[in-house]
Amino acid sequence: GGGWKDAILPLIISLDDDCRKYAALAIANLSTATASHEKLLEEDVLRHLAPILQSEEVQEVVIYVLNALGNFSTSSIMWPQLQELGAVKHVVSFVDQSDREEILINALFCLSNM
Repeated sequence: GGGWKDAILPLIISLDDDCRKYAALAIANLSTATASHEKLLEEDVLRHLAPILQSEEVQEVVIYVLNALGNFSTSSIMWPQLQELGAVKHVVSFVDQSDREEILINALFCLSNM
């Protein structure tokens, strides 16, 4: 989890599209390790990822964030904060509005775990 605050967080909030894309990919990969979920929850990872779904963003960033949220949703410890952040509503909006297959697949994956 320590790599999140030091290495990934500064990049996910960067103004550079490529930085955000690679940071989102990194957190998507990190989210596959359920052992890291508790530490990442303590470090407020969801509070930084959820707003990405509410903004105009590079599609690859959205894909990776949806994938990460889908992985995080497999841990019940994440559910209260996901609910508090209104994650389901924002993920559903991608199902309703996106024509890109990768976004739809990751949004449905995410919803299936919520």
